[in-house]
Amino acid sequence: MKKLFLILLAFITLYAEPATKEDIKELKQDIKLLINKVNEIDKKVYANSIKIDMLEKHMNARFKEIDKRFEDMNKRFEEMNTNFNRRFEEMNNNFNRRFEEMNNNFNNRFEEMNKRFEDMMNYLWMISAAFLGLTAVTIGFAIWDRKSMIKAAKEEIVEDIKQNRLKEFIFELKKLSQKDPELAKVLKSFHIL
Repeated sequence: MKKLFLILLAFITLYAEPATKEDIKELKQDIKLLINKVNEIDKKVYANSIKIDMLEKHMNARFKEIDKRFEDMNKRFEEMNTNFNRRFEEMNNNFNRRFEEMNNNFNNRFEEMNKRFEDMMNYLWMISAAFLGLTAVTIGFAIWDRKSMIKAAKEEIVEDIKQNRLKEFIFELKKLSQKDPELAKVLKSFHIL
């Protein structure tokens, strides 16, 4: 900075008018004052540059700390993300396993119900077949019994007629045949006379 000031001063003195001793004294005093001010400014600039350097170092340290904190936070987030993904996968696997177990249980229950329904239908068919068999046997027995009763009744009636009434009837017919020749012919054709 001093060099710049001196160069500037040299240009000014080259193109300036000739000065008197008093002017030169004044100029020297002004220059000294200016140099003092420049020195003060230089000191202030130096002090400020030291402060800026210290601030820069402090800021760099703070940025490093912040970077470290961000790295720690990133690690934590990565750990959290990894833990979350692992837990989510575990939950998903547990859910899938439970869902498959429930599905298998439902399938087993439906198969058991189908078997029960098949068994019930088989029992119903057996009961129906037994009922139809019993009904057929009962109807057959009733028909057989009726036929056998009718046959037995006919035989009994015929036997009764033959024994009691038929004898009387034939006896009466024989009496009438003595009076009626045509009746006698009919009885002869049946070998009753």
